[in-house]
Order: sequence, then C-alpha cells, then structure tokens
Amino acid sequence: MTVKKIFIGGLRDTITDDELKTYFSNYGNVTECLVMRDKETNKSRGFGFITYDDYDPVDKIIRK
Repeated sequence: MTVKKIFIGGLRDTITDDELKTYFSNYGNVTECLVMRDKETNKSRGFGFITYDDYDPVDKIIRK
C-alpha cells in the first residue's frame, strides 16, 4: 500500500504549520501541512496531517 499522507498526534497547542512543515521536510518534499485547530481559540487540537509528493518519505517515517 502506498500512502502519501500521515497523521501526526501529540502536538503541543502552540505549534504552527510552518514549524511542523520545517521538521517533516527533513524526510522529503512536503506538499501540504495542516495542524487541526480549535475554531474558538485557534489553538492546536493536538494533531495534524502531513502530505508528501511521494510515498517514500512516509515509509521512512514509519520505519523510524
């Protein structure tokens, strides 16, 4: 199975999309980075999603 999008949990409530993208760019080319936020407070809900342009970076992350 080839997957280009991964779920990231356990995020602190102050994390930004840019911080998350910067970290996960070490594994490959990130095409989309989304931290799920509370509608009222705009704080992180503790999880997000990273999408890569290829499935290889996802495989590397899962193995690590």
